[in-house]
Amino acid sequence: MIKWQSETFKTAITLAVKSSEAIAAPNIKSEYEPNPTLVEELLNAHLSKSHGAYGHRLGDRCTGFDLSVALTHTEFLPYGFELVEGEEFIAPPPPVPEGAVS
Repeated sequence: MIKWQSETFKTAITLAVKSSEAIAAPNIKSEYEPNPTLVEELLNAHLSKSHGAYGHRLGDRCTGFDLSVALTHTEFLPYGFELVEGEEFIAPPPPVPEGAVS
């Protein structure tokens, strides 16, 4: 499991994976008052349109590396997310073979 935490927004984003190649849907849980549901919906919409590795959009499922790329991008810096669990599941994917279409 991978867990990113924002103390500022009292929000956690988890990814239930057991390997760096696994793909899962990010789970966003907020305790931000006065409206945690609004924070969860905004982050979910923003994250689903964000870019992961190699510039592709995350959509509703991603790898740990994709999530890491998105959450460390400048558009997410104001949220202050920090990795608190699962660093071993964030490994870059193998390089795209020369001549392959990605």
